Amino acid sequence: MNSRFMLALLATGVVALTGVAGRLAVADDAKTATCPVSGHPATIAADAPSTMVNGQTVYFCCADCPKAFAADPEKYVSKMSLKCPVMASNGVKADKKLRLAVNNGYMYFCCGGCPQAFLKTPEKFLTEAKDPVTGEKFKMAANQPHADYKGGHFYFANDDNKSAFEKSPDKYAQVVGS
Repeated sequence: MNSRFMLALLATGVVALTGVAGRLAVADDAKTATCPVSGHPATIAADAPSTMVNGQTVYFCCADCPKAFAADPEKYVSKMSLKCPVMASNGVKADKKLRLAVNNGYMYFCCGGCPQAFLKTPEKFLTEAKDPVTGEKFKMAANQPHADYKGGHFYFANDDNKSAFEKSPDKYAQVVGS
């Protein structure tokens, strides 16, 4: 009986240690992501090539991959597991008709009514954004300074940044069109 108990205890310890080792491996590997375009490892860093999709940072392995992604984002978004920002329990559809360009990133939705609901009260669905002029993150609020440019929607931390954008929009607008 003691040997069975010891064997069970040992087996439980091995399973527990394997779980810990698995978590440590994930934590150690968290410095890289998989590039959605090439499938190669991509470095997770502030200065790494990246874009935002439904509020998540998507990292690329090189400077050419964001261009390929932008040329056909639905090709890559269809492989991602994303939730609709408006109806959070629903997955998104990788469909250009259900996409908005927001602050140099992409927002995908589950149905045709969600993009309009998002645009009506974006602060309800996008709590934090990255200012397209400064690159700094800010909390979205009602009546956030906003500009539309070439079909893209841009929100700013303050009116000064909006003015800078409006003077030279091509300097700051990387992802446009919806």
